[in-house]
Amino acid sequence: MALQWLIFLPMILPLCIVFGALQGVVTMVEKMAQRMWIDMEL
Repeated sequence: MALQWLIFLPMILPLCIVFGALQGVVTMVEKMAQRMWIDMEL
């Protein structure tokens, strides 16, 4: 059981980091798009 975790953990950790970074980028882009949309409407 421990051996499985030693194999899977190094694979899962970068995926989690990449996924978190992607989520951050997506939310940032959405906020920027909303601001641009509001600026264009004014």
